[in-house]
Amino acid sequence: MLALSMAHPGAEHYEVDGFVPPMYRTGESSPLAKSRISILKTLVGQRRKGIGYHRTHLGQILNANPLNEEIISTIPP
Repeated sequence: MLALSMAHPGAEHYEVDGFVPPMYRTGESSPLAKSRISILKTLVGQRRKGIGYHRTHLGQILNANPLNEEIISTIPP
């Protein structure tokens, strides 16, 4: 849905935040033409009221880090 590089393996180009522009997408389509990651980071940051979320599953995804067994095992419950 967010058109991140994790959902589009083999994409030739993606932005720093992991967003893949429409012309480079290889996986499922997304209605987004430009990245909304910064908006989501702001929203989650406000929702968490200053408590860090960067080491959570959502934080890893919003920071363009793919989730794998190694990363998942280091995330606190």
